[in-house]
Amino acid sequence: MELDPEESIMTMKLAIFIADSIDYNRDYTPMDFSKYHKFWRNLSLLLGISKQVNPRRFTHGNFEFDPYGELYSIFTILQTESPDKFLELLSELFERLDIQRIEKAGPNAHLRVNRYLSVFGLEVDANFNLKRGSLLNEARKEDRHEMFALLDAYPPEKEALKGAIERYSEGGSDAFRQCLDSCRNAIESLSKKISSSPDWKIGLSKIVPSKNGQDTVKQIYSFLSARGVHGDTIPSQEDTELGLKLTEDCMLWILRKVR
Repeated sequence: MELDPEESIMTMKLAIFIADSIDYNRDYTPMDFSKYHKFWRNLSLLLGISKQVNPRRFTHGNFEFDPYGELYSIFTILQTESPDKFLELLSELFERLDIQRIEKAGPNAHLRVNRYLSVFGLEVDANFNLKRGSLLNEARKEDRHEMFALLDAYPPEKEALKGAIERYSEGGSDAFRQCLDSCRNAIESLSKKISSSPDWKIGLSKIVPSKNGQDTVKQIYSFLSARGVHGDTIPSQEDTELGLKLTEDCMLWILRKVR
């Protein structure tokens, strides 16, 4: 199974963060110019993933140098072919982060990383110790893949949701508000598109006959509106993650009714 758009976005963000934050000097001297090659060669042998890793792409001074692209490729392959190895690799890499350099770049970096990890059902604490988060991740993954597949028939709404995910990954109060605004727009636009109605609430009543069902969608919409660009509430990271997940569940529920 290929990565869905949300997994792909978060995997790239995670790859960039880790590639920029590894402490190569922990195991090798600063003047050892082959330390990058040695680090990735030895780590890949330790984990049994040498076929998936090209150490030269992490080594400065050669035409293959592309640490972000290589780490993204490794993560992608392991997620789809060997999830246990993906988790092993993440654990090893988090143990080798340059925490001091990360802390100098800004506080609460672990919260940023948790935005990327949440899609995999993982999280880190303030010391970057990796642990499993939600046990519902596999079910959510299947639902998300189904949702994005069904959204292929609705390109603007799919792009709106992908935009919301991008904003969430960036973090910060403005980005969080933009994320939830895009989520609200995606639900509204999907309802209009499916029902061919200019009023999303009227369209929703055509798609969802149950008043309880309509009220649930409207409550999610209200939650998003109150924390969006024009809302009075500034969303936290937890608010935004919840809003994004509610949006995905809501859109999948609507899409299933008309497939």
